[in-house]
Amino acid sequence: SPVLRYDVGFDAQGRRSDPRTDPSARYMFNVKSGTLTLEGFRLQMDPSKALGTVPWVGISVEGGKLRLLNCSISEGNRQGMAAVAVTGPADVELKNCLFVGGRAAIEIKTTGSERVFIDTSVLFSNTGIDILPGAAPGQELQLELSRCAVQANEAFSIRDPKTPIKINSQGVAYYAEALGSNFLRSRSAAEGIQWTGEHNLYDVKKWVGYQGTPLATIKDAKSWRRFWGETDASGDSRIITFSGKRRHGAFSLDVSADDFEFSSTSQVYGSRRRCGVNPVFVGPGYNYTLFREGFDYSAWKEEPASATAAL
Repeated sequence: SPVLRYDVGFDAQGRRSDPRTDPSARYMFNVKSGTLTLEGFRLQMDPSKALGTVPWVGISVEGGKLRLLNCSISEGNRQGMAAVAVTGPADVELKNCLFVGGRAAIEIKTTGSERVFIDTSVLFSNTGIDILPGAAPGQELQLELSRCAVQANEAFSIRDPKTPIKINSQGVAYYAEALGSNFLRSRSAAEGIQWTGEHNLYDVKKWVGYQGTPLATIKDAKSWRRFWGETDASGDSRIITFSGKRRHGAFSLDVSADDFEFSSTSQVYGSRRRCGVNPVFVGPGYNYTLFREGFDYSAWKEEPASATAAL
């Protein structure tokens, strides 16, 4: 059950790096090509406040492929990290993971053809998924979420005005102040954005909007389905109560997946077999051991060994 904690390293001349001027000192891992696979790690991204305010990142992905299994990336001192930041054409697969704290759980700059697949994971951050414009409009972004729990002030923020985006959401529990105040690219239509899904649950005070202004025609799950042409036909608006009952922004290094299981006394408890996370297999430590003993671990390992740098 390894724990890796961020600390400032040294540059090529042997001097202490300065994260304010050296971008390579702002993250714990950086993927540029090939495939990096991490299993069972706890990454704690808690830089000293004395280092100043910079765009901290847990794992930076500029290209290649990142695969995380039963890992956690967390912060406790509110320095505003992005747990995973994708800044170039890349393939990202996140399974049975926890992303806790920071400005965003997943941050994507659309500079190329990106695919991000998130399965059976917890996104507990100020923004769940933040999509930003890159240096140039990218090709299509494919974003897939399956059996996840998202607790955030904003579940989605889409600030890229041009890149085509496909979102497929299957069995995700959204507990947020807003599903996305900056989600749409116009005041009335879903230009360049495609949403499909089923068995999602929504506990949101506000749905989606354009540049912070809510779209008045979307006010519940029924109008949400209608907006997308009934592509999320089984989605429902329900009051979600997680077992941990954590407030938005109550981040800490000891958050566990058990905190995001549906409370046994909640109205959504009966939906737990098709929506939300199964905490038994989420996160490092004993949960990782349990997952390795099952059949699904063999499927995970099918990634060609020649392309994988496993730690």
